[in-house]
Amino acid sequence: INSSTMSQFLSGSRKLTTYKFDQILQNLNVKDQVLIDYKKDMLELEQLQEKHQAVKTDWYYYAILELTNLVDFKPNPEWISSNLDLCLETTKTAIELLFEIGAMIKEDGTWKDTLGNITFVDSLDMDNQVGRIHQKQLIEKAVFSIENINGELKDHTGVCFAFDNRLTPELKKMISDFGEEVAHFIETNSKENNSVYTLQINLNPLTK
Repeated sequence: INSSTMSQFLSGSRKLTTYKFDQILQNLNVKDQVLIDYKKDMLELEQLQEKHQAVKTDWYYYAILELTNLVDFKPNPEWISSNLDLCLETTKTAIELLFEIGAMIKEDGTWKDTLGNITFVDSLDMDNQVGRIHQKQLIEKAVFSIENINGELKDHTGVCFAFDNRLTPELKKMISDFGEEVAHFIETNSKENNSVYTLQINLNPLTK
């Protein structure tokens, strides 16, 4: 972890994901019981949030939280619905749930995201129904972008290569590290938040 990112973790300006925290613990010389207790606490946390699977499943919960960071954000369902091209009733239901679980709060006349950088990915090998649905929804948004968004506002590229798939674990780590680098670059250089984007990196086989 570079010093700037570590400083953000320590100051609380950037949130540690479960996956990254687990990585850090595995590399520290801590007693086995500490790791066991940590895993137990995380399991209890996941069980507590099980009834809120929708937040992990549907793309727009994350988008609503990110909208609160825009300079022109307006704390009302109609504005959010219009900006996300989302059904008004769905928007209202999502907002209610975000408030219910404490992911969003009312403060100083506006709404604020209390979760910061969040993820439901517990490991690089995560493959569950929640994750599948979430990723499929994001791919659908990408297809819409390909067909309807102006070129200067988007980038859809791909590369095809033959390689030794024993390198896959290292590639997955490189992709994860790249995602964190992008997040750090955005946090460091954004002077004025005026858009909400999603970044997807897909690594998948084309052969059986």
